[in-house]
Amino acid sequence: AVISLCHERRLPVLIHAGSNVAPLGDHLLALCQRYPQAPIILAHAAVSDGEALWRRAADYPNLFFDLSWWDSRVVLDLLHCASPGQLLYASARRTARRSPPRSAFCAACCTRG
Repeated sequence: AVISLCHERRLPVLIHAGSNVAPLGDHLLALCQRYPQAPIILAHAAVSDGEALWRRAADYPNLFFDLSWWDSRVVLDLLHCASPGQLLYASARRTARRSPPRSAFCAACCTRG
């Protein structure tokens, strides 16, 4: 119902897709096809699915990835796989203590060149 309303009004839908989420895969892509006027944004670089979904994204122009993830290697991989037009800068409060306090997006961009 929410996605249908967003489709009618051309409003974005933000879906949590972090590491603690089961893969969204084919179900998510079916939503993209069913509601093409609703931009669907997967938070946290869609690490719930990773490369399996990133590589298929070009076929779904209403699918976007936000880059709010703490691991610059993951963000770099996403930058290599997905179309630049489907990437959105985003940030989230860093809660993981596994990486230094820096922007993974900036680190990945500097690495990519």
